[in-house]
Amino acid sequence: EEDRRRARRRRIGWIVGLLVVLAIIAGGLFAAYSWTQTRYFVGADQDSVVIYRGIQQSLGPVSLSSVYQDTGIPLDSLTEFDQQMVHDTISAGSLQDAERIVDRLRATGGSE
Repeated sequence: EEDRRRARRRRIGWIVGLLVVLAIIAGGLFAAYSWTQTRYFVGADQDSVVIYRGIQQSLGPVSLSSVYQDTGIPLDSLTEFDQQMVHDTISAGSLQDAERIVDRLRATGGSE
């Protein structure tokens, strides 16, 4: 009888421990994803300059970025250097930084 109770407590302990570990992992993943959504970068979307929210990486089929704003600046209106920079993506620390980058691109060749 005592052995059965100990085995049951041990099983319950393992299940609770597993649930705690899974909750910590899920919380960490949520926090990491939330952090990525505070980042911005400037890149190309087909033929225009776009501000993206997130980071340039993806986890398998899950993209960690999405289009935040299409700037309306055609890529072919930029210098070759700026076109290459935009294709390679330009990291920005904040939305304001991304907007400054777009303003610079607009001033050096892009038009709206």
